[in-house]
Amino acid sequence: MVVGVQELEIRTYERGVEAETLSCRSESVAAVVIATMRSLVADKQVSVHNLSGTPLIVRPHAERRGKVFWVSALTTTHPRLPARNLRRPWKSGG
Repeated sequence: MVVGVQELEIRTYERGVEAETLSCRSESVAAVVIATMRSLVADKQVSVHNLSGTPLIVRPHAERRGKVFWVSALTTTHPRLPARNLRRPWKSGG
């Protein structure tokens, strides 16, 4: 649902969880792509509001508009989860 200039509000549901979730980056991008295709928002940065209360910011890649999107949000640390160094590259396979 469009709730303002360059602002959407979505609700997300995940199979496997079988419930509504607080936020989902891929669904946020999908909502922005569809809203842009329908001319509900312009092809620039969009705030996507969700149940978590922290909006996700979806913006098109400067050189690959319509094909690549960046998603960002305010990050917080959960008191019961260990902090991770996000600058270290992820190594798969041990």
